[in-house]
Amino acid sequence: MLPRFYGQLAAEADALAQRATRIKIPKKKPRNWCVEYHFDDEDRFCGFTFVKASSPQHLKYSERQPYLDLSLIRGRKAYDKGGGRRLIRDFRHHYFDGLNFTKDRCEAFFDDATHFID
Repeated sequence: MLPRFYGQLAAEADALAQRATRIKIPKKKPRNWCVEYHFDDEDRFCGFTFVKASSPQHLKYSERQPYLDLSLIRGRKAYDKGGGRRLIRDFRHHYFDGLNFTKDRCEAFFDDATHFID
């Protein structure tokens, strides 16, 4: 069971959850790109990349979206520890230039409304 928040914490948690599921692609003209999520034949998450939206989907076990949704892997497989690590690895690479997550960097990223789709 997930923890339940109340008051201001509940509002902040809802806003963060909403933003974490609609992150813009960090490319010029992001509408021309999409996120391609890669899975293995047992639905374990392998990673994500950015591909041109007009390109053909070539992998059998992949899914595309016009934005990054950090919750997508949880919806496919209830527990995927390695997949979670790979998601963090790719998110850090593409959105933080490979730098370590720090409280300040993460707060700055999630506080900036320009990183998200309304």
